[in-house]
Order: sequence, then C-alpha cells, then structure tokens
Amino acid sequence: MRPCWIFIITVVLCLSNTACPMKTTDNSQDDGASASEGSGQDQPEEVRDDDDDDNKTDDNDSDDDNQGNVYTCADEILPPMTQPEILGKYFLVETMTTPEGGIWSNLKDTWPLEAGYGVNHDLLSESAGLALMYAAYARDKALFDRYLAFVRDYLKTDDGLLIWRINLELGEEETSSASIDDLRVVKGLLLGYECWREDGIRSLALQIANGVKTYNFHDWILIWGSYWDDGFVGVDNTPEKILSYIDTEAMQLLTGHDASWDPILQDNVSFLSQGLIEPGNPLNGLFEDTYEGGQYQHDPNELASMIRGMHTALWLARGGRTDLAQRSLNMVKKEFNETHHISHKYHWDGSPEGGAQDMAVYGIIARLAYALNDVSFAEAILEKMSGIQITEAGHPYYGAFTWEEDDIADQRVYIFSHLNALVVFAYQRYLNRIIPQ
Repeated sequence: MRPCWIFIITVVLCLSNTACPMKTTDNSQDDGASASEGSGQDQPEEVRDDDDDDNKTDDNDSDDDNQGNVYTCADEILPPMTQPEILGKYFLVETMTTPEGGIWSNLKDTWPLEAGYGVNHDLLSESAGLALMYAAYARDKALFDRYLAFVRDYLKTDDGLLIWRINLELGEEETSSASIDDLRVVKGLLLGYECWREDGIRSLALQIANGVKTYNFHDWILIWGSYWDDGFVGVDNTPEKILSYIDTEAMQLLTGHDASWDPILQDNVSFLSQGLIEPGNPLNGLFEDTYEGGQYQHDPNELASMIRGMHTALWLARGGRTDLAQRSLNMVKKEFNETHHISHKYHWDGSPEGGAQDMAVYGIIARLAYALNDVSFAEAILEKMSGIQITEAGHPYYGAFTWEEDDIADQRVYIFSHLNALVVFAYQRYLNRIIPQ
C-alpha cells in the first residue's frame, strides 16, 4: 500500500449513522412531517476527523489482494462539502431514507396510488441508483453500503433484474424492471468499486448488468425493461426503445469489466445519434422520444420532456458524440442566458415552453455541461440550484432541492429532483479531488 497520507478532512457529524436517526415508513405520521420538524431541529454540524475509516478498504474483500500497491480512493483528498451539499445530504439521510436503505419518493404520503410511477413512500430503484452515485462521488462508504444493502436485499431478483418499485400498500409485488434504473444502479456500484475495490460491489454490479444484457435488449439496442410472470422473463416481440434510457455512461464503465459491452456501447451510441428531431436545424437540440415499429417518434400533442431530452444528450456526450450533445447544451444555454431560467418542457421546434423549472433538469444539464467541459456553465447551474434550496431551519423540507413553489405548499418534493441536484454537488468535488502521486 502507499505510505499513509495524514490530512484533515471535513465531515458532517449529523450525517453519521448515530447522529441522524432514520425515519420509518410508518404512514400514521402527519402529512409532510419529519423527525426534525420544529424549532428544535438539529442542524448539520461540521467537525474535524483525522481518521476517516469510511474511506478505507478491507484488504480481505479486494480482488487486488497481494498485487502490490493498489489504488483506492483512500489516497484521495476531496474538497470539503459546500453548504448546499451539506444541507442536501442532511435532507436525504435524515428525512427521506428508511432504516432498510430505501428512499421515499415523496415526503407526503397521501397522494392517490399510481400504477405507473412512484409516489408517496414508494421505494424506487431509480432513487437507489442516484443515491449510490452520490455516495460514490462523495466517498461516503457508510452511506454507500446502506444503499447497496437495500438493492441487494430488496430489489434484485434471481435473474439479476431489479424490481423498479416497492409499495406494500398496493398489495402486490411489482413484476417489472426499468432498464435505465437498472443501469443507473450498475453505474453507482461500479463507481463505488473503483473507489473501494471490494469484490462484493463488483459482483453485484455485474449480476445486474448480466440481467440487463440477457433480457433488456432487442437487436442489441436497449429496450424499456422486462416483466416476469409465472416463470417467464422477457418482453413483447417488438418492444419499445426509449432513447433517454440508453445510459452509455454505465455501458462505458461496464466495458472495463466485460469486453462484450464494447460492441453494445458502439451500437447504442450509433442508434442514439440518429434520433435528432431536426438534423438540419442546429438551433434545435431535441431528440425523438422513442423508437417503435421501425421508426423514431414522439407525440406531437405533448411537449418535449427536458428530463428525457437532456438525458439523451448526456448519453451522446458520454458516448463520444459531443457534436450532437453540444446542440442540446447550446439550446438550453440560450434560454438560461436570456431568462436565468430553464423550462422543464420545450416545444418540439426547440423553443422553451417557459413554464416551471425542475431541479432534475438542472442537475442533468450540469452533468452535461461538465461532460462537454463547459465548467463555467455547470457552476452557474449549481449556483442556480443553490438559490432554490430550502435553507430555513425548522422547515420540514430543510435542505431539499425543490421542484417549484407550488410543490412546497403541496408538500410534494420529488426525491428524483433532489437527488439529481445533489449528485452534481458531489461530482463537482470529485472532479476537483487531489490524487497523490
């Protein structure tokens, strides 16, 4: 191992397991109430810790044992957390994470139950993947292990696919997966493995990846997911392909562990690159939504979702098609420079709808900006998100990156939006980490 580096790092006391008691999923609590609600709410507190055991690896768990000096993230020095990240992590861990490591979809738990997407205290694979990414970038081993255990013990099926939602109130177990969420979990796990080098992390990631590869491809293009029933696992004969699901970032990581993902990655990047709405119009950076029946398509009666559109651009950037991804970034930069605002919906001609803003959209755009080396714009987006965060001590949403003002009144707060914002603050520190030579 390398010589020990002695340094002081900043950690947050309230985010340790002992300082932040987790909430249970007892639905008898008042709507929107949190364990820390009221004037007596504990505040995140920074302390100095000269011996951070969370960033140490267990040599007995590493597949690099006895191979000399093995790099782990224990050698790194990350910049300290900024205040937005401190508060955002506090909201995630203190208010939204269950003792089992699941994460509530909303703080409020009285919305009508939905069959097609997560609400209330639903526990989603998408949240688990984003939380794993956050913990890996933040180099928080204890938090990473908490979310990994939830994936392993509650979400993974024997076929390697992940149950996309757990909701006991519906009275039945979900029997389908979502490929974007499965790959997001794989990505979070592999980012953690690259840090801590534990066999169990890598093994779980590859089990899920093999499930995706076995069941979630059609003509080697990623499809929406799979369902299972009475021993059958699979999809229809002509499954829908959703462009924004094709996470080339995860596929790129997988190529370092399984060479069979190399041609899959290239085929899927090529597939995405053909999805521009208006190839001849450089001002329109939008992509088609789906591919079905032999053609790319979108619903002209609906506005374009920027969550989907910016995800597609990010996957193209990570797949090497920065020319196409740059069109998308230029499109939203134009709106931001003119209005200091990015709409969560666009018209299909590339013009902004001008309505509400979503922290998930901002978070994905910031990651896209970093992928395209536009650091100044990424930091402008981080500043924008910081200004919308709830920072009022005693507020039930203390630390949350919210969606829009109406959601504060409705006590909605989507964890998907919060996590997409929070991930970028950790990613910023990750990019600026010091790696001793």
